[in-house]
Amino acid sequence: MKFCKKTYTTEDGIHLRNFFASQKDLRSIRVDFSSWIGVEMLRSVLFEIVENCRQLNELSYIAPYHKHYLTPTESTALIQKMAHVKNISIGGFSITSSPLFSVASPTFKVSALELSNVDEKICTCFIRNYTGLRRLVIKKFITNEVLQAIFQYLVSL
Repeated sequence: MKFCKKTYTTEDGIHLRNFFASQKDLRSIRVDFSSWIGVEMLRSVLFEIVENCRQLNELSYIAPYHKHYLTPTESTALIQKMAHVKNISIGGFSITSSPLFSVASPTFKVSALELSNVDEKICTCFIRNYTGLRRLVIKKFITNEVLQAIFQYLVSL
């Protein structure tokens, strides 16, 4: 399933959220919010997807960058709820404050991760928690903190 539209309204966001609330068997979702519909609606649609679409193998969720997109608590919940997805592509995310605790679990199935237009805190958080990665793509300038997280991840293998 692919959703891509030039302009999203709040009403579109409500329809998308309601749609994903009833979709239990979707295996692949690509949502590209290139235009702005508001941070609360973006978060709401994302959490609706990861809470209800438990059969997902592939999730691509691209949103406009916003510096206060997710709180640390929301980020931890998101990482745990997306753990069953094998291929994740995320864009436009940031955490409002300091990096999170490690929530890694041997049951996490994420093997491919693509991050674009995300801040270094969320990038580091994803890398530290998805320990079974076989493919990592970061589409952004990488800071020393992110490089250290990648190095620590590689050493732990």
